Amino acid sequence: MPGKRSEAEGLPTRLTTFVGRQELLAKLRPLVRESRLTTLVGAGGSGKTRLALEVADQVHRFFDDVRVVTLRELDVPDLLLPHVAKAVGVRDTAAAVDFEALLEVVASRGRLLLVLDNCEHLRDTAGTLIANLVSEAPQLHVLATSQAGLSIPGEQLEPVPPLEVPASAELPVDLSSESVQLLIDRAAAKVPGWSVTEANWAHVVRMLRLVSGIPLFIELAVSRLQSMSVDVLADRLATSMERLLNRGERTVLPHHQRMSGGFGWSYDLCDPQEQLLWERATVFRRGGFDLAAAEAVCADERLPVADIADALAGLVDKSLVIPDPDRSRYVLLEPTIQYGLGKLQSGGDEAAVRTRHRDHYLSRAVADATDWPGPGEVDLLHGISADMPNFRAAIVHALDLPETAEIAQVIMACLGRCRWIFFAAELPEALYWFQRIRQAIPAQDTPLCASALAMEAFIAICLGMDHAEVEALLDQATEHAERSGVAVPAVLFARGAFLHFVNGTNPAAMPPLRQAFDQFTELGEEYRGDAHMAHMFIALSAALLDDGEDAPADSRAEALRIAEGFLAETERVGAPWSRTWGLWAVGIAHARAGDPRRGMEMVIENLRLQMEQGDRWGPVFSLPTLAWLLVQPVNLTKATARMAAILVGASLSIERITGIQLSKHIPHTRFRVEAEKVLRETMPADDYADAVELGAAVKTIQDALRLTLGDSDAQEKALQDGPDLAAVGLTERQWEIARLVAQGKNNKQIAAMLSLSPRTVESHVQKIYLILGLFPGTRAGLTNWVRSVEQRQSH
Repeated sequence: MPGKRSEAEGLPTRLTTFVGRQELLAKLRPLVRESRLTTLVGAGGSGKTRLALEVADQVHRFFDDVRVVTLRELDVPDLLLPHVAKAVGVRDTAAAVDFEALLEVVASRGRLLLVLDNCEHLRDTAGTLIANLVSEAPQLHVLATSQAGLSIPGEQLEPVPPLEVPASAELPVDLSSESVQLLIDRAAAKVPGWSVTEANWAHVVRMLRLVSGIPLFIELAVSRLQSMSVDVLADRLATSMERLLNRGERTVLPHHQRMSGGFGWSYDLCDPQEQLLWERATVFRRGGFDLAAAEAVCADERLPVADIADALAGLVDKSLVIPDPDRSRYVLLEPTIQYGLGKLQSGGDEAAVRTRHRDHYLSRAVADATDWPGPGEVDLLHGISADMPNFRAAIVHALDLPETAEIAQVIMACLGRCRWIFFAAELPEALYWFQRIRQAIPAQDTPLCASALAMEAFIAICLGMDHAEVEALLDQATEHAERSGVAVPAVLFARGAFLHFVNGTNPAAMPPLRQAFDQFTELGEEYRGDAHMAHMFIALSAALLDDGEDAPADSRAEALRIAEGFLAETERVGAPWSRTWGLWAVGIAHARAGDPRRGMEMVIENLRLQMEQGDRWGPVFSLPTLAWLLVQPVNLTKATARMAAILVGASLSIERITGIQLSKHIPHTRFRVEAEKVLRETMPADDYADAVELGAAVKTIQDALRLTLGDSDAQEKALQDGPDLAAVGLTERQWEIARLVAQGKNNKQIAAMLSLSPRTVESHVQKIYLILGLFPGTRAGLTNWVRSVEQRQSH
């Protein structure tokens, strides 16, 4: 019911204090609670986003859930629905990302507040989607921000005006106005020692009036106070505004005059190199950029590469470009983009800069595909995620002309080859682009066309699409490959992957995968990543082969040998993401070879690495595998059964979150199915249902992994809700050791204290983990459990 949470889980962390707007907040709180759609409207820089987040935070207790969807980085209208769907937790499959699926989940959220920020550039599409949702989901409330209303029946428009400015520049100083309060708050952080005084009060008021109390310009003004006095700053602003008005722009609304004039003032304060960089950096739009991208895209004979870093530093100093904390990436605020883009378009450089932007991200995609795998692969994959708005822009630009459309195909193929699509679990969007590109480019008998079709088929396989559709794509890819006259191993790989997912328990997938591996290897260093991926699937397929209970030991030993060979390769090339899959395959192979305890350790390590790396793909497969390992006879206890049931629930939840339909992947499905069978037979029905429900409550993959690995309140609750000490079955010695672990002692110290060998202590500790349903190395979880037992015993 509403009000059950102590904080709004769906709201991002705000990095600055909220200042002013108290009357508007008082008006908005009841309006947002009662109105189905409230739209905050105002020009860029007026503070709509910050106000929306503050309102949502103040009213969240009246809702069952709050979800914030930022549209700033989304430029493609077709991707709006899946973008919103992902934010509210819709199963993100190609088949299910439609309005009905979104509506079903929105309706299931109860009284939901959906905050849609920055709707202006997708106004028509956003308006249609919101109107349909509001009409069909009676408990949905929407709070939108836009530079103009969405023209939806029942929409409550609430203008966001500038902040109040002082009524008089006369003494005494009046610190009560909102604009003064914001100026003082931001100056305290950026200009230590500066304050509003009787001596500068008149200049402060003049400056605030010149910027009309617009929050963004007040923040920009604060950055200038680091290098000039407030009277000089006010003089500079006045000159800029006068020049604007003298250009004949008096027909523009006063607020927009101030916005344009304010940026004209900022622009005039920049040196020529900074001005050029500001204009050209607008092609990065909402995606941001790094220094290398700025040098590649923005430099030419007028702005040499050697000058880019200094120009960028100047824009950062003036608060026109916002850096990440580590200065690795930079972003322009929307009003800054709008002003700079106008300058770029009027200056005649736009076409050349956009072409350099497209070509840079083409080169980047090719380089990333060539560099994968390796020690830096996780950073590489996260880097692609950060730059995806730029990759989208490059793809769209390439598709503008028939003669450049193939560039889009190359970019998407490379994003698939370096496995970003899978690491980031962005399969539905990738499928959208491959389909759109295929519609734009006539089918050709070329290796590129065949490879693109093969990648599209592979994505469709992973999404669990209809097998007949996938086979049709594979047949087309095969035909184009055969007519091209050259080997196209990507097609063989996709065929092998298809067989792996639909019937991986028999050896049918192995021949095409081995052929693909051999052909990729023959193509040389440029395709080493593709060969590596084929090797991975060979190892996975070998581990999954179902050769029956009475299979000869040598067949299972061969599977282990193949899996360990791939794991060794990942360690040789230093590939941390690939290593997680090597560990998974070796873990399965160990279990099949008769050592499920060793298998469990390998899969736990696999999950640890996936959590560290932020992998959104692998845990979907790893969690049910671990549940299966926990219920193997040698591992099964009352506590491990409970933890396995929790994992079953968590795996169902993250399958929904990611959209990876495990039920369509036959060899992988069996782990969860077999675990469920054992658990239903060994656990009381109510206990099983409660444990599954606890696991299914996770809302993110990271939550599921923290629950699994012991670093969360959820696992502590799982253990506290489980059996007490007497029922767990620890021996007195094990309880003694557990208490020493909880006190922070290591195994060597415990051995000395109890006159035991370190190896004996290690054996006891591992048994304790197993009995409690904890995993090797989860000392935080064990400590929490010991403390909870001691607290219960003390009462």
